[in-house]
This record gives sequence, structure tokens and C-alpha cells, in this order.
Amino acid sequence: MFKRKKAGAEEITVTNGNEAGRPKRKKKKIKKRVIVITAAVIIVAFFIINSIFAKDALPLVTVSQALKGDITSELSTSGLVSSMTEKTYYADISAPIESLHIKKGDAVNAGDLLLTYGTGDLESQLKQASLQYKASDAGYQESLQEGSRNSTKLQNATTDVEVLKQQVSDWETYCTDLQQMINNTANQISQLQTKLSEASAALTTEQASPAADAAKIAELSNSIDSYKKQIEDLSTFSTTAQNKLITAQNELSNYSTELANQESIKSQSEAGALSSNEKEQLAANNEVLKLSKEEAEENLEKAKQGIAADYDGIITDVTVAEGAYITQGTQLFTLADRND
Repeated sequence: MFKRKKAGAEEITVTNGNEAGRPKRKKKKIKKRVIVITAAVIIVAFFIINSIFAKDALPLVTVSQALKGDITSELSTSGLVSSMTEKTYYADISAPIESLHIKKGDAVNAGDLLLTYGTGDLESQLKQASLQYKASDAGYQESLQEGSRNSTKLQNATTDVEVLKQQVSDWETYCTDLQQMINNTANQISQLQTKLSEASAALTTEQASPAADAAKIAELSNSIDSYKKQIEDLSTFSTTAQNKLITAQNELSNYSTELANQESIKSQSEAGALSSNEKEQLAANNEVLKLSKEEAEENLEKAKQGIAADYDGIITDVTVAEGAYITQGTQLFTLADRND
């Protein structure tokens, strides 16, 4: 339907030839909507029913065969490539470098000889260390033997000194007793001589008397004879005692001399015997020289072996020169593993 306006504002309605079929088009639209709604309901119902009855059903998975192989990627760049494994070698002894078989950038194989030491100084050091240890060990053994001998002497002298002291004491006592006996005998003889003189004087007086008594004269004569006999016996006893005293004094002198000798031996043995601390000190000094000798032997052996490569690699740095004298711990060169 179209509307047109004419002059005078009169509205004229023009109807085309399909005006009579307008109600039929509305019915078609209603049918289409019903069909669409019905289809939607069916689809929804389908999914609901499918979800109810297919809870245990496995999901569909698309599979494909796995392929094995290397993934290679290439990267182009510029720079310095270095090994992950490097070893820096240091001198393990002090010696001159006789030969340096490498330079920076050289490729070497495991076991290749890289450096050779000069052995002249080390051989001299070993000879000197060997002689020092030999002399020290000989002195040490002699000291131990001498110390052992002195210990034995000390033990024996200590025992002898104690015995001799007792013997000297016994002889001193014996000599003192003899001297006392001799002195007592001399006093007795002196007293008897006094009595003998008195008896002799009385006998002479009695014999000269006009009224001499024969009995008294006989008694005095007997007394004089008895005194003489006692004096003679005591004189003999005194002589024997004096001889014994002389012998005892000689024995005492001998034992005293031996005692002094053993005391001297004991004193010297005490000085020569080694104490525990002295033995330990001698042993320690000898051990130090022994270790020095062994170290000299090891250093000479290391020098003869030189330094060899531990693995295949490239020499990346050299810090010493052939002919130089190096000390233990000096950095020598660096080896990078070419397989790493």
C-alpha cells in the first residue's frame, strides 16, 4: 500500500493487486516461528536425553601415530667457544723447567708429556738428605744403646751403692769396737803394771826387813807372777786386736773406695741415661730427617715423571717459560677439554 499526497492535502490510498492476499502472509510467518521453536525444543531435548543416557560413555578422542626423531635447530652467531672443563696445572715441586713441550693453542692427547723438570738439584738434595738421615739415625741408635747401657749401669750402681753403704757402716762399727777394745786392754795393762810395781816394791821392802815374813813374801811373789801373766796375756790380746783393727781398717778403706766409685758411676749413669722426654726428642729429630729424605725421593721421582695431560684438550694458557726455575705452587698452564 502506498500513500500519495495531492494538492489540497487530500490523501489518496492506492492499493496494488495483492491487497486481497495480505492475511495469508501472516499465517506463513506464524508457521515459520512454530517450526523454529519446535526445532529448538527438539535439539534441547536431544542434548538433555543424550546427557542422561550417555553419562558413562567415553568421549570421542582423535588419535594419531607418534613419530620418533631428532629435532634440529640451527643458530648462526659469532663469538668465542670455550670448554666447560678446564684444569690449571701448578708446579708440585721446586725445580728448573728442562723442557716445555707445549705452547698456547696446542692440541694434546691424554698422557702426552707437557713439561719436563731438570733433576740435577733434586738429586743433590736427595743425596744430602740421605746423608743427614744416615748420620742422624746412626747417632740416634747409638744414643739409645748408650742410654740403655747407662740405664743398666745406673740400676746396678744404685744397688751396689746401697750394699756398699751398709758394708762400710758395718766395717766402721767393727773398727770402732776393736779400737775400743784395744783402748780398754791398754788401760787394764796400765793398771796391772801399777799393781806389779807396788807388789815388787813391797816384796823388796819385806825381804829387806829384819822381821821378814816368809808367808807375806810368798804372797807378794805370787801376786807379782799373776800380774806379769795378766799383763802378758793382755798384751798378746791387744796385739791381736791391733792386727785385726789394721785389717778392718784396710777393708773399710777398700769398701769406702768402692762406694765412692759406684757413687760416681751412678752419677754418670744418671746423666747418661735417657729420660722419656729425651728419647721422644731424639726420635722426633730423627723422624724429621727421615721425612725430609722421603720427600726428596718423592720430588725426584715427580721430576723424572714430568707433567702429562689428564685428558684430550687444548692448551689455553701458558704462564712459564722453558729454563725458568719455578717454586712449588707456581701456575704453569691451563688445559681445556676439547670433548666437552
